[in-house]
Formats: sequence, structure tokens, C-alpha cells
Amino acid sequence: MKYPSEIRHTCGILHHLLRQAAAVSRESIAFDKVIDADVLRTDDRIRACFLDLVHARFGRRLDDEIRDHLGIVDCARRIQVLPQVESPLSRQVIRQGSPGCGRVLLFPGIHGSVAAFHRLAGIMPESMEVVGWDHLGLDERAGVPRKMEDIVAPISQAEIQNGLDLEAPVHVFGFCVGGVLGQAVLHQLAPRNGRLVLLDAHPAEAVALIPRWRRCLGIAKAWKVAMSGGAVERRLVRIGVCQLHALTRHRTRPIDADLTLFRSGAPLSFGPLTKEHWTPHARTVEETVLSDLGHTDLFRCGQEQRITEAFAAA
Repeated sequence: MKYPSEIRHTCGILHHLLRQAAAVSRESIAFDKVIDADVLRTDDRIRACFLDLVHARFGRRLDDEIRDHLGIVDCARRIQVLPQVESPLSRQVIRQGSPGCGRVLLFPGIHGSVAAFHRLAGIMPESMEVVGWDHLGLDERAGVPRKMEDIVAPISQAEIQNGLDLEAPVHVFGFCVGGVLGQAVLHQLAPRNGRLVLLDAHPAEAVALIPRWRRCLGIAKAWKVAMSGGAVERRLVRIGVCQLHALTRHRTRPIDADLTLFRSGAPLSFGPLTKEHWTPHARTVEETVLSDLGHTDLFRCGQEQRITEAFAAA
């Protein structure tokens, strides 16, 4: 579905939260029916779960009285003017695991949402805990991270504080820009048994190769559109811009872990991508090309099972 350009990032996150709410409330991780605004008006369980997820991610509580007019675009516009009442949550435990069996960390692409990984989490190795990290910086009471270390350090510290066992398996999945973040987190954690799985993710050095004029033009266009969208949309764009700036100054450090790279058949914004881009940065690199899939089709079309072997084999 195409959303208004001035609030498209907010709408995109809400879309994924709605699909997650549908999966959770129907107790079926594989729930893949088309979800639209009608389900919010007709299914009280999905609606209640959706509102809770929105509150957790944005720190804003949608008025329950707008039930008769509740849709993705309506919610996105209302969120722009609602006051923040709590700090938005970036860390989400998607599924509990068994003690000592390790943890999987999931990182979405730029402007993406961990909610898009809900089905993927459900078909991960059953014994492992699955944790998703939304992008930091949505809390208006704090600043937006401008350096990679300002993103990586809080995430790594939070995982340790939440009982991460570095002697147990630690698997990281990153989609697009989330791959750079995930690789940096895995480098800092340095677990005994680490594994990195990437989808359409370049090393940070690829971002720096994009001509400066092209980056500036894209950023200027994004800001111009977001200015009419509202406070939350502008914050989301600011997070993305700061991440891109951070990537241009980041140097990818090698990890003592195996890496599996999945490549869709779509042309990518950061240019060509092959296993050779990652070979200097991991112990071993395997590549699988999913030539029949577009950039987001793995999640949009329910094809997550095509990458789960990379985790099962680790």
C-alpha cells in the first residue's frame, strides 16, 4: 500500500506493528492475511494489541475513542501531535528461549521496524531467545545518536545487562543498514560462538563511496518532504540521516565468526554486492542469491523460511 509521502516512515512502522498485533492476538506466527484498517474496527483483540505496541514503540498512547476512524494513515497523523508520555522502547524480546541456549539479535533496515521480523522470529531455532532492536533516537527527551559507537555501545551493554551469555551461541541478523549495525555489535560483544546472517547488507565502506553530492541531494529531499509530516516523522528522518553520516565515518572491523550473505535480485542503493565485499571482515563468508525476490519480498511475501537454514546450521 502506498502511504502519503510526508508520513510514509511513520505509516510503514505502524503497518508492521499491525501485522505483528494480528499474529500475536490470533496466536499464529504465520498469520499472513491482508491486514488493513477494517481489522482495527472489527477485531477488538488485534486493536488492543496494536495500541499497546504503538505505545511501546512511540511512547505515545493513541486515544481509544477514535475507534470508528482508526486506520494506519489516521494513526500516523495523530501520532505526530500527541505528547510523548513515556520513553519509546527500542529493545523487544520477541520470543523467550531456554537458559544456556543462546540468543538471536535482529536489526532492521533504515526506517524499518523489528515488527517486520515477527514471523522470522517464530521459525528460528526453538531453544534460542530472539531479541529485536529498533533504531535508537526516537525518544524526544534524548539526542539522536550521531556516531556508530553511540549506537553500538548501548545495545551491547543492554544485552549484557539482560543476561547475555557470551559462552553460548550469539547469532545476529541484519537487513540492509541493519547489517552494518549488527556486525558492529557482534564485533563488540565478541562471543565465543558468534554468527552473522545478512540480507542485502553492505559494509560501511560502501556508503562512503557514494558521491557526496548524491547523498546530500537525497537527504535534502527527505527533509523537505518530512517537514510537512509532523514531529515524529521528522524525528524518524533525522535518525536515518544521522545513521548515514555515522556509516560514512565507520570502519568495518573483522569478526571471528562465520557470515552468511543473502542477496536479493533487486538493484541496491549502495551499489553491487557480493561475498567479496565481506570477505575481509569475517572468518568465512557464504553467499546465496535469492534472484526471484525483491529487496523487501522476503518479509512482505512470507519467504522467511528461505534463510532460516543459516541459523539452524550454526
